[in-house]
Amino acid sequence: METLNFIQKNSKILTNIKRYCSKYSSLLLLFQRAPLIQALLPEASVLSTSSVMNAVPAAITTVVGLGFFDAVAGATTVVQSAPSAGSSTVPVTTGVQLIGLFSLSGTPYTPGSWSITSGTLPAGLTLENKVSRTASLTGRTTQIGSFPVTITAWRGILSGNKASQTFTITVAQSPAAAITSQPTARTINSGETTTLSVVASGTAPLTYQWYRGDSPNTGNPIASTNAASFTTPALVASTNYWVKVTNSANVAGANSSTASVTVLPLLSTWKNSIFNPTQLANSAISGDSSDPDGDGVFNINEYLFGTAPLVAQASLLTTSTPSVGQFQVSFTARAATGAGYHGMTRRYAIETTADPSASWVLLAGFENIVASGQQVNAVVPTTSTKRFYRMKTWLTP
Repeated sequence: METLNFIQKNSKILTNIKRYCSKYSSLLLLFQRAPLIQALLPEASVLSTSSVMNAVPAAITTVVGLGFFDAVAGATTVVQSAPSAGSSTVPVTTGVQLIGLFSLSGTPYTPGSWSITSGTLPAGLTLENKVSRTASLTGRTTQIGSFPVTITAWRGILSGNKASQTFTITVAQSPAAAITSQPTARTINSGETTTLSVVASGTAPLTYQWYRGDSPNTGNPIASTNAASFTTPALVASTNYWVKVTNSANVAGANSSTASVTVLPLLSTWKNSIFNPTQLANSAISGDSSDPDGDGVFNINEYLFGTAPLVAQASLLTTSTPSVGQFQVSFTARAATGAGYHGMTRRYAIETTADPSASWVLLAGFENIVASGQQVNAVVPTTSTKRFYRMKTWLTP
């Protein structure tokens, strides 16, 4: 359409073209995307006549005389492809990597070079100068303001015909890192982990550093925690955490509030795994000195022994039928595993006495048994007097 408009506006050229084309039907009109005729050339067979040879140079001279053959000027222009395609404004944020792309439109030619011919780029930004149809404006800057610059595509190496366009580089302050949602406190059972999270705003990239302790004490940084969420290790004691968020506009960082992770005692953790909420609320069932299964063992001792408080069990200490001169005392040494036992070891001992109301003494060889689920068998001699035996258990870290 642009080509047609041009021809309609230049009736003299159009008249000559019609005359040549009617007389010599093999004349070719060659067009490009620019709105001007590139050339008017005859086929080789027509060049045999001297009259056409004289006419063709005149037609070409006329077209070129309109300024068309400057293939990089005229309708050719430099346009922005990124970050704001088609705009004369180039938006930039301080501290953020810019990748601006500029291309030459309206011509099939590849520029031999690119340059800034007017204005000054903000510090840190660079326009590449190379043979290419596209030029890149890259870098980071901390200068705030508006910077009008003229970007020029040259036909040669910074010389010859050229196409230019003025763009305004607008550099805005990078939004500072800020915390919009604080990490919240958690309550967990002993031996469990939990995840703390923070929501932050500001220009990317945001950097996160989590700390153990109270905000803003930076004495206990936690390695490899550059993320908005942090999962604690398995905890057996209540611990506080907080996080600092930084970016290029807030190097000092935004400090979160302290998030307390409360770890329930081991016994409470064990009860939470055994009793339902209704039972937990009823001390007659879940109290330390309660015996809901009626087997004669209080809850606190069920916990120490590793037995089920809601399931009545036979005696934990068994004896065998005595043989000549001896009999066997046996029990299962239950390992301290599961909820409420994180980091703990269960130990056993066998004690004996001739009078249960008097003192008990440890049975030799069975003073400190580390439980691993094994069966413990103690063969003891029979005596002329009655003796009593009992099992003792305890937990150690």
